[in-house]
Amino acid sequence: MRGKIWWILAAVLAALAAACLWLVPGVRFSGVLCAALAVVCLLWLALGRLSEKSRFWRICKRIFLVGFCGLTALVLALEVLVISGSGGSDASADAVLVLGAGVNGEAPSLSLQSRIDAAADYLLAHPGIPAVLSGGQGPGEDITEAEAMYRGLTARGVEAERLFLEDRSASTAENFAFSKAVLEEAEVDLTGARVAVVSNGFHLFRACLLAEAAELGAEVVEVRDNVDRTGWRGFFRCGLDAMRRTTHPLQPFETQRKLGDYRLVIVASPVWAGRCSSVIRGFLKEHGGEIRHAAYLLSRGGEERNEEIYDQMDLYTPCGHVAAVSLRAHSVGCAFWREEFLRQVREFLDQK
Repeated sequence: MRGKIWWILAAVLAALAAACLWLVPGVRFSGVLCAALAVVCLLWLALGRLSEKSRFWRICKRIFLVGFCGLTALVLALEVLVISGSGGSDASADAVLVLGAGVNGEAPSLSLQSRIDAAADYLLAHPGIPAVLSGGQGPGEDITEAEAMYRGLTARGVEAERLFLEDRSASTAENFAFSKAVLEEAEVDLTGARVAVVSNGFHLFRACLLAEAAELGAEVVEVRDNVDRTGWRGFFRCGLDAMRRTTHPLQPFETQRKLGDYRLVIVASPVWAGRCSSVIRGFLKEHGGEIRHAAYLLSRGGEERNEEIYDQMDLYTPCGHVAAVSLRAHSVGCAFWREEFLRQVREFLDQK
């Protein structure tokens, strides 16, 4: 009887996976998750039968259970980071920038749909404010992300004349650069303007970093390793790699000058499992000794400030750090601590 229940559960999960992957648009991740759980049910059923035959398989069954529980706990912890990092703001803005996300064919993914809904609520509550919909076309997408957002917002009742499409960008940096050009071409006065950015918490980390770099007149360099960190697989890989002591080789990157020639290098990293990201740790291991002075900018999803990460990063930078901040998007005090960090950086740079 117990074995029959596992067979039925696996069949139901497989049916849900097929429906999510091929019938219902925008829920591809849910389909993959259901398929994985169906496989887990079949493996558990097989191990249960084998464990009746020998002690070896009983041990394997226990190891499988412990591993599954540990992975489940990690998934839940990472999901809490995403949920706790979400939020909104009622502050008035002069323009809105909506950053793109995945499109399944012509249907917005759940991530993109959440941004469309948030942007629609804001634009309907603030009539007359223009919005740039920024996002190009990637693999598996029949239309650009900008077009998908345009269709979603106009369907919600947002006036088409308020929406400007930027459909060339393929990165956060291009989102900002190309969107600024679109607003200028539309004759929107950006002098002293406040631009509201609509995205999720982890994407906003990069957006915040680019905004601060622009305010300081700093060069921005993105460091990558040889691991694919896109999509849901990349999301979980980031959490797992952060807990490993080893790091992956970095891809070549270019700076306008040698690292040792910069008076200050600001190292920015999201917080994963209470540590800085594996990519940033790898960068500091290879190049931390070249940095004359360092400042740290962390982005986190939870309430814990994780300031012990500064000491972890100092292990690879003999110079230590002259300023550091740990920010949680939309949290109380985020704007204050951001400005305090910028003040410390400017104060250091103004020293002779």
